[in-house]
Amino acid sequence: MIISIASPKKGLGQTVTAINITAMIVRLIEEPSLIIDTNKYCKGISYYLSDSQVTKGLDEFKCLLDLNMLNSKIKFDSCTKHVSENIDIMDSNESQGLCKNDISLLAGLVRKYYPTTIIDTAYDSDTMNDYLFSESDIIVIILNQDRSLLQEIINNKAYRKYKDKVIFVVNKYMDSYRNQNIKFTRKLINNHLKKNGFKDNKIFKLDFDAEIINECNNNSILNYVLNKSTINGGYLLQLRRLVEYIMTNCTKHDTFEIPIESDNKRKAFFSMFNITKGRGILNE
Repeated sequence: MIISIASPKKGLGQTVTAINITAMIVRLIEEPSLIIDTNKYCKGISYYLSDSQVTKGLDEFKCLLDLNMLNSKIKFDSCTKHVSENIDIMDSNESQGLCKNDISLLAGLVRKYYPTTIIDTAYDSDTMNDYLFSESDIIVIILNQDRSLLQEIINNKAYRKYKDKVIFVVNKYMDSYRNQNIKFTRKLINNHLKKNGFKDNKIFKLDFDAEIINECNNNSILNYVLNKSTINGGYLLQLRRLVEYIMTNCTKHDTFEIPIESDNKRKAFFSMFNITKGRGILNE
């Protein structure tokens, strides 16, 4: 499965959300995941997850592709960095000259080598995002409670073109601030999107949680999701529900293979959704 994470502008928590979605997927299915950073202006994935200044990513991929040398997992691994158990990253580098065919070949390889791939897209790269969205199974659009953002989403041609794959996440959601109710609630956001063409798109919220910041200060950003002993409410439970929806609603490749082994935890996770072996589709 390929999941693209997008947002109408920077500063909405897109990269952190991409990392946390990846971490929750890894926590639940215990299989390798790849995060691809396509934002050459920010390179946030490497900033958050790698202590090394050495980058491995899309430039290496493009070079090996042009030399017709991407013929093995070992060669593909030379384009990625291993940053945590079951998590690899592919840096944006300069994302030099990736055309539609290059993106298609990249998608084919990551489907071959990883059960899940998360792509952190650049908010202002319409052409590149169009190619990435076309290869994605799910597109997660990050927004907040700023009413003006909705018009940017509604006007975005790529979002509308691939709206059948889109789900929305209202990040750092708050019902009130300093004892004042926030009027632009998820219900109003939902109504506004439905009136403007996104009638069947799910909207999730991820509440503001100061503990996330504190946990990340203590160690890696991955700590908060990967190492919490329980998921009993708040941000983590909301994140889990979001990931469960993503993993059971693959919209394009309905024969998506999920490795199911004998591990009791993995079996328990999949049995909750009555998922038949080898299919990532929710049986309703």
